[in-house]
Amino acid sequence: MSEDRAPIIIGIGQFVEAPNQSNYRSLSPVELAAAAVREAIKDTGATGDLVGSVDTFAAIRQFEISTPDAHAPFGHSNNLPRSIANRIGANPRRAILEVAGGQGNQQLVGELGEEIARGRSELAIIAGAEAISTVLHLKALGETRDWSEAVRGDLEDRGFGVDGLLDEQLAAIRQPTSRKPEVGSRKPIFITTPRNGWPAPSCCRACTGKPSRSRANPAWAR
Repeated sequence: MSEDRAPIIIGIGQFVEAPNQSNYRSLSPVELAAAAVREAIKDTGATGDLVGSVDTFAAIRQFEISTPDAHAPFGHSNNLPRSIANRIGANPRRAILEVAGGQGNQQLVGELGEEIARGRSELAIIAGAEAISTVLHLKALGETRDWSEAVRGDLEDRGFGVDGLLDEQLAAIRQPTSRKPEVGSRKPIFITTPRNGWPAPSCCRACTGKPSRSRANPAWAR
């Protein structure tokens, strides 16, 4: 790799909103992510047409659509990265929907950095957002929103990331015959989605009533 192709992270942005804020707007995940991307673009200090140079846009799959039978209470975009890109005026050649999980951002940084180093990309944006606290807040008020979007354009959907996590033997349900489990017995394993149709993992701060948040990490090769 030549030095002039070394990938560089040139901007980072975060946007947070909470129901107790005076300027709370109950933004959708797409709007939250777009706000974070705008902050990241501002962080670069670039004066040229940075947005027009974006050729790759990657987004992390939301928790509420992270399993095959999950249901987003207020709907969702059919093409999350392009929905976010549209909000900032970008038209990337490549759009990626990464599997849900905290490892996704770092994995994409390495992957897209390599794409830049190999000359297959010039400017990439990585973004993600969760609006779980907003959904909980609005549902508690008896309100609803329509966050459904149908966006045209290619999408590299990497699925739910559940392949290989379970097999028939591991998921087999074998109830113990006594209160004290015998050697070789197994407790049942249940594969399901929580109430309201989307997961509420303990690693997501929004699930505990903390603010909805989003982050974006553009990477650029000079």
